[in-house]
Amino acid sequence: GRRFGSTDAAMPHPSLATANYGYGASLASLAGVPIATSSSRLFESQWTARTAGSPATTSLDLNAQGTLRGGIAHHLPFPLTQCVLVHAGWLYEIGRLAPHQRYEPDAGRGPRSLTGALTRRVASRESDVALRWDTSSVDTARILEIAGFHAAVGGRGYTSLLSGRLERIDLSPLLRVDRAVLVGWGPAGTAWNTGWKESGCEVPSGESLGESEGHSLWRMVVAIGPATTEPLP
Repeated sequence: GRRFGSTDAAMPHPSLATANYGYGASLASLAGVPIATSSSRLFESQWTARTAGSPATTSLDLNAQGTLRGGIAHHLPFPLTQCVLVHAGWLYEIGRLAPHQRYEPDAGRGPRSLTGALTRRVASRESDVALRWDTSSVDTARILEIAGFHAAVGGRGYTSLLSGRLERIDLSPLLRVDRAVLVGWGPAGTAWNTGWKESGCEVPSGESLGESEGHSLWRMVVAIGPATTEPLP
């Protein structure tokens, strides 16, 4: 296909668009889904919720060099892993970020180039070489990593693909308007209850959400400026 994850076959197949399919043995699978040769199908669902507490607090602002200082903490009832903070053209590597743990971007080794980090650029003799994008890749984690900041890493010039329906998750425009994005992996969004107790990181049932319950990408957009409590986007 011509877009991320090989969606949208090079040739249209109207007959496939009207073909029926159904559920498998359980609601966790689909059976008989019509898919064109050398392409894939994208299925989407969307839900919204109002949280009982504030999911993030931040005091981030800019220093004289234009990089971030201050701090940020999330209050989700589970840790975020492989966590990064993205602002302007920079990426700050955090790693594991526990609930209420404060991360201070100016206290570590400093940021990396966002483009260099996401394209996995490495030094080769006298120049830097970016890892070529595999247009046939079906690695969901890697697709989301690039699609989430597609324009910031060069867009079609890097991937040679159109964003297609994943364009709506591209947060690149926000990086130019005093916004930062906290990104990390955690449980599936359907596995948690929005009525957590902010001070104790507990859901009303008393069950805690660990790192093993699903693997979904979580992103929070926060403002750069005075200390704020951010609503969940």
